[in-house]
Amino acid sequence: MGNNSLNIVHESEAQRQFVRLPVPAKAGFDGQSYAVKDLSSGGIALLNVTKSVREGETLKISLFLPFSTFSMMIDLDARVVYQLAAEKTVGLQFTGLSPDQVSLLNHVVKSFMAGEIVRSGDLLNVAARDNFTKMRPRKTGDGQPVVSLSRQIPGLLLVTALGVAALAFILNNIYENVFIFKTSNASVQAAQIQVRSIERGILTSKIEPGQTTVKDRQEIGMMNNNDIKSPCDCIITKVHRTSGEFVVEGEPIVSLVAANSVPWIAVTVKPEEARKLNLGMKARINVAGSNAELTGKVDSIKTDTGEWATNPLLAGSSNQIVVVVKPDAKIPSDLINRPAQVVFQLR
Repeated sequence: MGNNSLNIVHESEAQRQFVRLPVPAKAGFDGQSYAVKDLSSGGIALLNVTKSVREGETLKISLFLPFSTFSMMIDLDARVVYQLAAEKTVGLQFTGLSPDQVSLLNHVVKSFMAGEIVRSGDLLNVAARDNFTKMRPRKTGDGQPVVSLSRQIPGLLLVTALGVAALAFILNNIYENVFIFKTSNASVQAAQIQVRSIERGILTSKIEPGQTTVKDRQEIGMMNNNDIKSPCDCIITKVHRTSGEFVVEGEPIVSLVAANSVPWIAVTVKPEEARKLNLGMKARINVAGSNAELTGKVDSIKTDTGEWATNPLLAGSSNQIVVVVKPDAKIPSDLINRPAQVVFQLR
């Protein structure tokens, strides 16, 4: 005997075709109930139908199947095939049957043919199992199954999309490393004027809450009956001391910027990063709180040994380099001390 094994496939529902059989059942539509003349998995005939129906009309019927210990109601769609007015009989063909409905009808008809008792457990078993055979996969000449092209396309598209995204990420990294240098360790700066106390005492400030500007020689405070005046038409950038505070000699009271001063961008970078930059190199500037993108050029590159070394907006390493970028257009004075992002165009 050879080693070849038979490929057994269960009979499919489509192969189970029965003639219509008389069954003790009822069916109804449009609120009326009628006796069932005969039933199969393909259709049904009803008795004593006096209502006129059109051939081809689709009806929603409810099929009532009484059994010995229980009964079952199935809602079905059926198309009118014929109506015999003299016999008051209507023939209907089921449409749109679900796989479960086909299986249940076949089981009921087969049981009535065999004279068997229909049990609820049998119907539940029929409804739970898969009664339809699946299409066998096609095979190539070497015996391997052929995968449908429609199933391959989503996978191919996903792999292609991932590949394109990875390539774009790599190219973007190469571009940023070779052609541009980006940093957020920058801020808008201007020449600061600090008004300091020349003696010890209690400060009486004349700067109102929310005040942003002062005029030249305008009184900004008083200490020990001595007036403190503004040295220029200035913009107030920071108030260090307020009324009622005790101030010692040399302590800053207020920081000002001349109204006609031209702000610039101060950028701190590491020494190895500074080697990428040259005087006159172009840069793009984005200041926090401003939607406008500014342009400018590198004006100076020097070691930070002055006030920027302790500026919290420009905090960096102990060996930081300060790069001054001169903007092509004047930066509004209200943006002074705002953080900024600078993108240098290396090539």
